[in-house]
Amino acid sequence: MKLNNYLLIYFCLFLSYSYSQTERDIINRIDSINSIALRHYQNDDIVNAFNFYNESSRLSDSIKDNYGSSVANFNLGKIYTHMQDCNNAEESYIDMLQKAIAIDDNYLIANSYLSLGKMYRNEKTIEEVIPYYKKALKFALKDDVSDQNNIDKSNQVLFDVRLSLADVYIETKQLNEALTYLLKAQNNIENMFWS
Repeated sequence: MKLNNYLLIYFCLFLSYSYSQTERDIINRIDSINSIALRHYQNDDIVNAFNFYNESSRLSDSIKDNYGSSVANFNLGKIYTHMQDCNNAEESYIDMLQKAIAIDDNYLIANSYLSLGKMYRNEKTIEEVIPYYKKALKFALKDDVSDQNNIDKSNQVLFDVRLSLADVYIETKQLNEALTYLLKAQNNIENMFWS
């Protein structure tokens, strides 16, 4: 009986080690696929970028890697938006948002709301778009707004959000609000270059 217990424990440890190795290999593969996809995207090879990001999303979902899935869905959302496929873009950004919230990643949450706001800009009224920008601003103002390499991206995200808010306030002739956001965006861009 004692021997069986030892064998059972050994077997469980072996499976646990094997699983962690497999998961680590998949995460490395996801990183590699995302790098390849990004190169294709930067070279305007959108079809290959799209296929690689879909593969990255599928692999991330298979191991419940919310971070990898969020990044893949962010890039898929950009491609769908570029293709003017708002339904799939919205689905990608909402999936990104849900997974970013699950891992409490302020950078990805802010970018999710910002991307949804930009996508809805042509689909909804300005009054419906502003709350997305305001939510993006709320998360961009949090203490930890870093990318996967732990590089602070708060000024970059704040600049994008504040510029988007200024744009909608200019369009609605709320020029004082627009000016406030433009001046704050100017501070963010200065901070990006001087920090």
